[in-house]
Amino acid sequence: MGQTERTTFLTQGVGPITLGILFAVGVKILKTSNHGLPAYAVSIAVCVLMLRTHISPLWFMAVAGLLGGFGVINR
Repeated sequence: MGQTERTTFLTQGVGPITLGILFAVGVKILKTSNHGLPAYAVSIAVCVLMLRTHISPLWFMAVAGLLGGFGVINR
């Protein structure tokens, strides 16, 4: 088995595991942080934008921080 084949097997094996872990972490964050309609709306909007655009996640965190700082979403 060559290096390229090993790399392909590793990539194909680790990819689904990584996606599963990311999904589980996302669900955990949603359960602990969403406590109202504005928070759910922001979470859904960020999820859709993350899937449809190539915007850096740091921008979403910055906007969410500002919304929390101004009291639009709170814990």
